[in-house]
Parts: sequence; structure tokens; C-alpha cells
Amino acid sequence: MIKLNLSAQYDPRNGKWYNCCHDCFVTKPGYNDYGEVIDLTPEFFKVRNIKREDKNLRLLQLENRFVRLVDGLITLYNTYSRSIIHNLKMNSEMSKLERTVTPWRDDRSVLFCNICSEPFGLLLRKHHCRLCGMVVCDDANRNCSNEISIGYLMSAASDLPFEYNIQKDDLLHIPISIRLCSHCIDMLFIGRKFNKDIRMPLSGIFAKYDSMQNISKVIDSLLPIFDDSLNSLKVETAKDSENTLDPKNLNDLARLRHKLLNSFNLYNTLTRQLLSVEPQSHLERQLQNSIKIASAAYINEKILPLKSLPAILNPEGHKTNEDGQKAEPEVKKLSQLMIENLTIKEVKELREELMVLKEQSYLIESTIQDYKKQRRLEEIVTLNKNLEELHSRIHTVQSKLGDHGFN
Repeated sequence: MIKLNLSAQYDPRNGKWYNCCHDCFVTKPGYNDYGEVIDLTPEFFKVRNIKREDKNLRLLQLENRFVRLVDGLITLYNTYSRSIIHNLKMNSEMSKLERTVTPWRDDRSVLFCNICSEPFGLLLRKHHCRLCGMVVCDDANRNCSNEISIGYLMSAASDLPFEYNIQKDDLLHIPISIRLCSHCIDMLFIGRKFNKDIRMPLSGIFAKYDSMQNISKVIDSLLPIFDDSLNSLKVETAKDSENTLDPKNLNDLARLRHKLLNSFNLYNTLTRQLLSVEPQSHLERQLQNSIKIASAAYINEKILPLKSLPAILNPEGHKTNEDGQKAEPEVKKLSQLMIENLTIKEVKELREELMVLKEQSYLIESTIQDYKKQRRLEEIVTLNKNLEELHSRIHTVQSKLGDHGFN
């Protein structure tokens, strides 16, 4: 109910209560209005910029300390590494250098690790980070600090202006390690590792998957256009079945259909190529299986509108028989359309894939029977899902092969 005046206009003060529909109630003035809005975005940007500037200054400070420390250690190594007596002096000089790069905190008053807060004792020793001077532990499980070879550190931060330009192979032979805390390691090297990973070329699996994603975008953009064109022709046919359809519209629709089928074929080819790539790790193998399942589900979902195409795409099907009556319209199935675009090599590959899928299906079914006897019910649920996905893929391959499949 809302308050209306004599002119049937909303009047919350002087109006009278009247029944109304839901649309009138929710569209009345003030119903969807909000209160005062305070935009905190500028303050947020200001605080974020301050935090970012502090982080950049801290990173710059650590980089300068790291360059000074590495250059000094290599200088000492080149000076004192030629004799055993000089080696003893080198250790003393290295300790002095590390204390000049950054002031070390007094460890006598520190009772707990500054990172994991574990108490120090006989089994948990105190150590100083060579870049920030913080007192940390050396527990291998918590990784609060680690001794890292200077060669690995220099190769991981090769963009820094080191004084010595040493080859990568020679860096690994320098027997000097630097103890760094996990905070300094993260700040110095995580961002550099991320940038290096971005610049690295994609592996075979990810390159194929990227191509599959591009093809799927093409399919997703073409399917709505194809559906709209097909529906408009259906409406035109339903209104006047005697008139012939516009050849231009038919040609456009046939061209869209042909482009869609070619895209599906290319998507299948890329999927087979991705599955043929030898995975380099267990994680890549899992990704490969997941992509295989997702691609099969994608094809089954997107290809459904093309399962049976109406006769308006085949005007020659509207022919009359000997009695002068219209013959039944010819409807081409998806398997017929797909097989027209398959080469002999692709048919052979699809048959081989079908054989492999059926073998996998048989193995999973036998495994399910064994697990039922062993009462391993939780694993049976996962196997049943895998079996359904295999059956779905088998049906897809069989629909592509059509009459060229196995009897």
C-alpha cells in the first residue's frame, strides 16, 4: 500500500492509503534512494601511496646494502683466497664487513625469534640477518633464515649494478654464503622471480591451452550470432512457408555454420596436440587431465545447438516428390557435418582416441568393481565422475566420426 492524492500521485504527507502493485511500490520516489555517501577513495589512495613509497624506499635500502655486501665479499675473496693463512684473516675481515653494511642488533636482550617468536635455547641458536641486522633463528622447518650461496643470490638479482661482472658458471664456484632472513629474501627476490616467470616463454601445455582459449572466445562470439540468425529464419519460415527465403541470409547462415564447425575442429585438434605433449612434472600431468575434462565438457555444452540443423540451411531439401507433394525436409546431423570437414588422418586419430577412451573406461569400470569389494566408497565417487566424463568424451568422438566409427 502507498499514499496517493486525488490525482493518483504519490503523496506521503497528505495522501490516503491505497492498494497498489509491486512495481508501483518499488518505483515510488525515495524507495531506492540511499543516504549520504562519503567517498573514501582519495584517502585510500593517499594511504596506499605512502605505504608504497615506504616499501620502495625499504627495497632500495636493501638493494644498496646487498650490492655493497656482495662487492665487498668478492673483493675479500679475491684478495685472501690464495693461502690458508690468508683464509683465516679473510673470515675476520668478512665479519667486520658484514657489521659495517648494517648495524646488528644486540642479541643479549633478545629472547625470542623476531619472525616465528620461538624462544632461543641450546638447540635453537641466534643468528643475525646480514641485510637488516635482525636476530632470527635457524630452524630449517620454519625457514626464518637461510645461508644462501653468493652465486645464486647474484644470479637471482642480476639486474643490480654489481662491481664484478662474473659469468654465471663462475659464480657457483665462489665458496661464500650469506645468511638472510625470510623477510629480506621475500622483499628482494619474490618480485624479481615473478617478473622473470612472466617473461619466460610458455611451456608446451600452456601454449596449447592459450590457443584453445582464443578459439573458445571465437566460438563464444559466433554462437549467439548464429542462434539469432537461425531464429529469425525460423520465424520468417513460420510466417510464410510459401515464399522462398532470402539467399543472402541463407548464405550468411551457412557461412557462420561452416566457421563454427571449423572452429570446433580446430579446438579438437589443439586438444589432441595438448594431450600429446609429454608433461614435465606431476603438476603438469594433473593440469593436462583437467584441461582434457574441461575441453570435453565445453564441446558438449557449446555444440548442442548444432546437433541437428533445420532444413532451412539446405534449400534443396524442399523438393517435391513424384506425386507433386513436398518431400520431407532433409536434416543434417552434426556427425555428418563434422565428418565432411575431417581428413583421413583426422579420422584415424579420432579412431585411435576412441580406442584409448574405451580402454580407459574399461579399466575404470574394473577398478570400481574392485573398490566396491574393498568398501572404498569415497574413491568410488571420484571414479564414477571420471567414468561419466569418459563416456561423455566417447559420445563426442563417436558423433564426430559418424558412420566412420566402429560398429
